[in-house]
Formats: sequence, structure tokens, C-alpha cells
Amino acid sequence: MFIGLGILGFTVFCFFWLGIIAAGKAYTKGSEILIDVKKSFEPRTGEEIYNTLFGPPADNCLTVLNKTDQIVPRLDCCIWLDFRTCPLELRRIIALEKYKSTVYNSIDTAEYIPTYSPMPVWWTPYKLNKTITVLTTYDTANPNRNKILIFAKDSSHAYYCDMAD
Repeated sequence: MFIGLGILGFTVFCFFWLGIIAAGKAYTKGSEILIDVKKSFEPRTGEEIYNTLFGPPADNCLTVLNKTDQIVPRLDCCIWLDFRTCPLELRRIIALEKYKSTVYNSIDTAEYIPTYSPMPVWWTPYKLNKTITVLTTYDTANPNRNKILIFAKDSSHAYYCDMAD
């Protein structure tokens, strides 16, 4: 009888010991999942948005000054970026798409500023220079997608709007 009770006690001890180990592993795995879920709801940095749109920059000459991300499609119209970069990186960005190029006087804002709402107050390409280059893409097959890249002659400061509805 003592042997049977000893085996029963050892079995109960092992059961509880394995339960403690399993609970510890479940807690660790649950914590990792919770951290991943929490990260997915954090806003993206300007560099993350830039990398999503254009890929990683060729040189380390990118500074995102301002950003507004499109969090909920159809409710948030656009991704808005204000960034500084080197001319080489700007040429790389331009080569990614087939843009239509137009040069405007910066004060003629009605000609090139998009009317998408809400436009951030910091999105002020008219402050770049007297003349600016405006690159746009528009596909009639996908009328709910429009991209606008605006920069000055020195091509170190640019504004970008990616409207995707």
C-alpha cells in the first residue's frame, strides 16, 4: 500500500510540475503574441511609410520631416509625406513610376495642390521655391489611385501624396 501511495504521490507531483512548466511556456508565448499585436496597432514611422512606398533608400540621405499615414482605407484618403533627400535618391524614386511632369510657379497652388481632404497643415510645397516640378500618376483603369510628387529645382526637399481609395 505504501508503494502504491508513493507512486500516486509521485504521479501527482509530476502532473503539477508539468502543469507549471506548461503554464510558464503558455505565458511566454502569450506575451510574445500580445507584443506583436500591440506593435501592429502602433503608428508607422516616417521611414517605415517611405520604405513601404518606395523601398529602402539608396543612400542614408533620407529625413522624413512630417507624415500622415492612411490608417483606414476609404476613411483616410491619403498618405502625406514631407521629406528631405539627396538628388540620387529622388531620381531613384522617380524611376519607380511613370510620372507626368509639369513645372508650375509655386504661387499657382490651385493648379497643383490636391483637393483631397483633410490635407495636413504642414503640407506646403509652395514654400519650396519660385518654380516647382509636379509629377503625377493617374491610371484611368484605377481612378481611385493617384500619386503626386512635388519638389524644387535643387531636388533635396520633396512633398508626396499617395491617394488610394
